[in-house]
Amino acid sequence: MKNPKTIMTKNYLHFCYTCPKAHECATEKQCIDCWIEKGLMPAELQEQHGQQEEQEMKEKLHAYAQ
Repeated sequence: MKNPKTIMTKNYLHFCYTCPKAHECATEKQCIDCWIEKGLMPAELQEQHGQQEEQEMKEKLHAYAQ
């Protein structure tokens, strides 16, 4: 499995540096969503991203329920 931090850095350099809409992405999540939308994100990282979002939602729901 590839190192997610290495891929993130590589993607920032390849895709964001030259993107005319880069100023619209203020968070890593926005960048990842953009890469997924454009088909630039490797499938294994898309899966990790989806799992991370699911875990964050569960934590928020649990905190809200208390």
